[in-house]
Amino acid sequence: MSFNGKELVKDAALWVADKAQEPANSFTTGCSKGEMVFKSGTTVNGNLIAQSACFTREVDGVQVNRTVGAIDLESNPFYRGFTVAVPLTEQARSLPQMQGSGRARDLAEAVRLSQTFKARLHFKECYVV
Repeated sequence: MSFNGKELVKDAALWVADKAQEPANSFTTGCSKGEMVFKSGTTVNGNLIAQSACFTREVDGVQVNRTVGAIDLESNPFYRGFTVAVPLTEQARSLPQMQGSGRARDLAEAVRLSQTFKARLHFKECYVV
């Protein structure tokens, strides 16, 4: 399915109409209906639900409704940004480039900020400078 509303609706309508003719797989087996529901403006924890799709399938002889959706995140903690730059030592610069995300610093910055972390890396035993 596409995130483009028109394609998503068209694909969902074709999926419902043609599901009996398609080969069965773990997702389509037992599915009896599918529909598109647009919920623009609906928020959950500050996030925006852009669109959602509902489907019904049989699980252990019982019809079960499920919903999947696309959301626009209000806050994405996987992008990081720190206001204070950390000056790196030559030893820290020589480390492999391992980027942090969210609240995690890059490996070189973390080593520079924490002597305990630096000691745990065992520079002399594990990494040749």
